Amino acid sequence: MIRLPILMLTCLLIVFSPFAANGSEHPLTTIAEDGTITIHQVKTDPAFNNPTDETYEAVLRERYNALLTLWARRSDGSFGTPSSNKFAENEKRSYPDAMMHILAGNVAPGVRVLEASDSPQSPNDNDHTFGIDLYWAFTLKGQVRKFFHFRPLLNPDYIATMERAIDAWTKSHPRFTPHPVHQRYRHDVQGWGPNRFGHRQVDGRRTDNLYAMSTGSVYLFAEAAGNEETRLRAKSEILGYVWALYSIGHGEWDSIAYHSHVVAPFINIYDFAQDPEVKMAAKLALDHFFTAAALRYHKGAFLGASKRDYGGGGYRQMDSGFMDFFHYWFGHAPGESSREPDQIHAITTSYRPPPAVRAIARRNFKNPVEIRATKPNYENWQEGMSDRPRNFDSQWIGRHGGIGSTIDPGGNGDLAPFRAVLEGPNDTAGVVAVAPTNRLNTKLSGCQIAQHGNLVVWITPQRDQPWNVYFTKNVEKSESDGVIYLATDRAWIAIHRSGIGEFSHRKLSGGDARRFTDAFFYAAPHQTELTVMALEYAERGDFDSLGDFQQAVANNASFSFSDGVVNFTGASGRILEVTHNPENDIPIMRLNGELRDFDDPAEWALWRTIGDEIEVSLGWKEGGLTVQAGGHTFRAHFSLDGLTGPEITRQELENRSDLTASSAGFSND
Repeated sequence: MIRLPILMLTCLLIVFSPFAANGSEHPLTTIAEDGTITIHQVKTDPAFNNPTDETYEAVLRERYNALLTLWARRSDGSFGTPSSNKFAENEKRSYPDAMMHILAGNVAPGVRVLEASDSPQSPNDNDHTFGIDLYWAFTLKGQVRKFFHFRPLLNPDYIATMERAIDAWTKSHPRFTPHPVHQRYRHDVQGWGPNRFGHRQVDGRRTDNLYAMSTGSVYLFAEAAGNEETRLRAKSEILGYVWALYSIGHGEWDSIAYHSHVVAPFINIYDFAQDPEVKMAAKLALDHFFTAAALRYHKGAFLGASKRDYGGGGYRQMDSGFMDFFHYWFGHAPGESSREPDQIHAITTSYRPPPAVRAIARRNFKNPVEIRATKPNYENWQEGMSDRPRNFDSQWIGRHGGIGSTIDPGGNGDLAPFRAVLEGPNDTAGVVAVAPTNRLNTKLSGCQIAQHGNLVVWITPQRDQPWNVYFTKNVEKSESDGVIYLATDRAWIAIHRSGIGEFSHRKLSGGDARRFTDAFFYAAPHQTELTVMALEYAERGDFDSLGDFQQAVANNASFSFSDGVVNFTGASGRILEVTHNPENDIPIMRLNGELRDFDDPAEWALWRTIGDEIEVSLGWKEGGLTVQAGGHTFRAHFSLDGLTGPEITRQELENRSDLTASSAGFSND
C-alpha cells in the first residue's frame, strides 16, 4: 500500500471539476473573477518554514501568474498530443510544460501528457515498472511532482499503475539493483540509458544535480511505498550529501547551467518527505543553495566565477536558466523571465529563502563588502578529494555592481574564473569578462588570478590565441594614458596591462555571432613570455564621475611587472602584490603588504566576510551557516553526530556506522 502525505489524502476528497471559466476552483488552483490564478502550493509544517509576509507573497503571486501566461502562450496544436516528446529524459521539458498548462487552466491536454505512455529508449526498458519510466533522473524529478502534487487530477487506474511501479522499483535500492532485462554494464554501448548501464535500474550519473534527482526520488518513492530498507539507505545518502554542503561545499558550485537543477530535487524532498530529519535536511540544503545564488545574483546578472559553465549564459542580464529560476524569488531586474522547466517546482512549493538571504540578493545592505569563499574539488566524494579546498573565490559587492574571480590550482575546462557587473539606469546591468584566449569559460593551466577587494590581477603564459575583453553594449569603452576604461554612468573598470598589444574589435562568426549580438569582444596579442592584465573596479560613492576616477588613476594608481612580480596600487590606495608561482596556479599574494597563506585552515572557510557591514559565514567542516543582512539574521547548523541508522556513504564517514541521521537546526531572527 502506497502511503501518502496527509495533504494528498485530503486533496483526493475534493470533488474535481475541470475549470476553464474565471471564478472556478480545483484541487491545485483557484482562478479569481479577474483571471488571477492562486496556486494551492504544497503545505509544510510551520516548523520547517522560513518567514514570509503578505507583501512578499503578493509579489510571488504576480510573478507566477506572469510565468503561467508565458508557458500557456503555446497554441500550435501540438501540446497535449501524442507528439509531445517523452523519449529518454525528454520529460525534463514535457512534464513541466504540461504542469504549467494545467495550472494555467489548460487541464485536459496537460493531464494527457502526464499520463501518456513513457516511450522506452530501447525495448523492455520499462516493462518491470509497468510502462512507467523510473530510470532517467530528469524524468524522475517530474514523476515525483506528478505523483504527489498533481495526483488529484490523474485517473485512478493510472495512479494504481504508478503505485505498483513505485513499489516494485523500490523493493531494493535501484542504484544497486540490476535491470531485469539489461542486467549488466556494456562498455561497447553509447549513451546513458539502461541498455548500457544495465547493472542498475536508475540513472546513476554522479553529477550533483543528477545525483540529487535520483536519490531524492528513490527516497520519496520508497517512503510512499513503505519499503523501509531502501528508504533508510536513500536517507543516508541525502544526509551525507547535506553534510558535505555544510562541511566542504558544493562540487558543482554556482553553476550557470545546473544550479537550479540541484535546487529543484531538494524542493521535492522538502515538499513531500514525511521523515522530519529528511525534511529538515532538505530545508537546510535549500538555504545553502539560495545563499550561494543570492551572492552571485546581481540585478539579474551573474557576479563572479562559475563552475560547470559552458559559455551559453551568464554573460548578459537575464540570459540563463539560473537567472530565470532565481528571479522568481529575488526579482530586482528589468523585464521578465524566459521559460525554465524548474520553474514548476518554484511556483508550487511553499519554500521561501530566509529574509536575510533575500536581502543579500537584493543588495539590501551597506556596501561595498568583500566575500571570500572556498570551493571543493568537483568529485569531492572520492577518497582524499575533500582534504582541503580546491578554489579560493573572491567577490567585491559594491553599491552599483562588483567584481569577482576564483583561484584554481590548474586547468579547469568548464570554469569561468571571472566576471564583473556594472549597473546602469533603470535596474539595467552590463557584464564584463576578460580571458587570455577566445574562451571566457575556461581556466587555463598556468594562468594565475589574484583578487584583493576591488583589485584583480591576471598573469598568464603566452598563448597563440589573443587576450579578450568582453562587455555588453550598455558598457562604453575608452582609453586614457594607456589605461582602458569600461564604464556605465555609475560604475567603472580600469584595465592596466603588460606584454599585451593594442586591442581591436574582434568579429564573431557562427554560434558566437548569434549568441553575443548585444556585446563586443576586443582582442589583443600576447607579446611576451608572461603577460599581465590588472583591473580596478570603482563606482559612485568612491568617486563622483568617471572623469574623477580617471584623474585618481592618473594621480594615485601604479602598476608594474618585473621578474614575475606584479605591483598594483589602486586609485583608492589598496595594494596587491602578486608573484607568479611556477609550482601551481595558486599565486603568491601580498594584500597591503601582508602575505596570504592558503595553507592556513583559517583561509578555508566556505564563506567569510571581510568587514563588518554584513555577515555571510560558514567554516570549513564546521557545519554552521550565518547570514546577516537587511536587518535580518539567519543561522543554520547541520551535523551527523549522535544518531544511529544505516551507514553514511561519504568517504570520510565510511568507518562511522553510528552517524546516519541529522542533528539539524535553524533559526531566523
